Amino acid sequence: MKKWMKLLPAVAALFVSLPVFPQFVLTPQGFVNAADGTSDCYVIECPGAGQEELFRAVSYFLEVQMAGSRTMFHAAEPDSFSVNAFVRGAVADGARAFRSLYDMEFRMMFDIRDGQVCVRAPEVKAMRRVTFDEEAEPEAPMEPGLTVRIGHRPGKVEVARLFVSRSYVGDVIFNKRGKLKRKVAKASLEDYFNGLTGALERHLCAEGGR
Repeated sequence: MKKWMKLLPAVAALFVSLPVFPQFVLTPQGFVNAADGTSDCYVIECPGAGQEELFRAVSYFLEVQMAGSRTMFHAAEPDSFSVNAFVRGAVADGARAFRSLYDMEFRMMFDIRDGQVCVRAPEVKAMRRVTFDEEAEPEAPMEPGLTVRIGHRPGKVEVARLFVSRSYVGDVIFNKRGKLKRKVAKASLEDYFNGLTGALERHLCAEGGR
């Protein structure tokens, strides 16, 4: 087994514990490279690593991290790899005492060449929070002055949606003038994708990882 495969469990454990360095920043138009504020690609340099070797490392890493019943992987070996994923509770919004968690659907693409991996800016497809209200069943009389509740039945289902900008109707992170309205949600999105990208970079470029 390749040495980098043996390292994956440790990398996964460190995913949320190591410091997050900003590869991407969220703007009203979506994610861009944090360094230049314009490009849609963050390049991981891996000197000496071949394209096929990097493709295997990237694909295996992402399949370990993102595996799930609603995740799809697409590959054009050895040139590119992409993932369409659904992650529960990935995005936090609101003050700590009233914080809400949103499920997220997103797409990420990775272009692979000899010695480097280009991580394309993440594309957020949807953010939603689903809540269920239960309605009590009618209370049944047992004897004078005493009733018992039989149970509960499903009630109203509410879906709250969050969007990056005013391209859709609903709550937004940036308003139509580009002003930031939801600082916590913006930071949560950046932390998620920068954490994932940073974990991949550390894995690919770790000493002895290839």
